Amino acid sequence: STSSVLIRLADAPALVVGGWRLALACLVLTPWGLPAFRREVRWLDRRERVLLALSAVALAAHFGTWITSLAYTTVASSVILVTTTPIYVALASWILWREPIGRGRALAIAVAMVGSVVVSYGDLAVSGEALLGDLLALAGALAMTAHLLIGRTIRRRLSTLAYVWPCYGLAGLLLLGLCVLGGQPLVGYGARTFGVLLALAVIPQVLGHSVFN
Repeated sequence: STSSVLIRLADAPALVVGGWRLALACLVLTPWGLPAFRREVRWLDRRERVLLALSAVALAAHFGTWITSLAYTTVASSVILVTTTPIYVALASWILWREPIGRGRALAIAVAMVGSVVVSYGDLAVSGEALLGDLLALAGALAMTAHLLIGRTIRRRLSTLAYVWPCYGLAGLLLLGLCVLGGQPLVGYGARTFGVLLALAVIPQVLGHSVFN
């Protein structure tokens, strides 16, 4: 829950924030994640290694779209929409693996979907930019859904640390690489911004996203 507020405090472009958040999280986890990954990566076949890379791509897409959304819409709207991920995970699990949803969960999904429409409709009345931010937040939710669904398969073979460490690192490199291609500077920001980036890496990333996985 600290993520969106910290992002607003960072005086840097969205992709720079996302890239450093992931890269620093990988660096923080390296003393434990690197040995675990070296020990367990040999258990993965070629298909599973490709899936691991795709999971990192999905994670990069999640942060690229969602963090960008905060420049266009409110923190509240963005967070409400990006956290609809469990809806899509439940629906995808039913489609792919025929996992039952149940009446209670189906009702919750319906209510959440209606709420998302209400939020987006309200932002459309505010401005077209707010609606764009909402759509980017929804795209972030779908990208996170892909990351979690792929991770479900990989996590059968890898421990949490052996999974999140390469995911964070590769996703961070992808975003930072896009920054370089786009001419966005990776350094030269104030001490407060780098402090915020470190806080993003430790609190919502290492302690937050790692728990999701």
